[in-house]
Amino acid sequence: IADGGTVTVVGDYALANTNKLGVKGKTVTISGGTLDLTDVEVFNVVGNIILDDITVISNGTVIFANGNELTVSATVNTDGYISEIYSGSNGGMVKDTTLTLLAGNYTHIYGGGKNDTVFGEYKKAKK
Repeated sequence: IADGGTVTVVGDYALANTNKLGVKGKTVTISGGTLDLTDVEVFNVVGNIILDDITVISNGTVIFANGNELTVSATVNTDGYISEIYSGSNGGMVKDTTLTLLAGNYTHIYGGGKNDTVFGEYKKAKK
């Protein structure tokens, strides 16, 4: 996926040894199967990510879009919830960002970062 593209998850995939997903400057679509985030406290988006036709398991993961586009399509099923989702980062300004959340359970959705803000345009769409 060095040039972007689609990753099809067959079966279950637990994201445990990393807290990052994506390819900087590229769009990656992740679909099929199950993406398990239960062992991930903080999840950082690198590049643009589209979650489509996949089940996401989480028990309070915090997600930082880091100024990238993050899309959770209407075909995503969730088991559990995302504790916090930020369009920005966990420190440091980011430029334009877009959150499109058409499915999922979130306790808090923030247009900026945890310790800073978005410098530029912020777009958010939610179901």
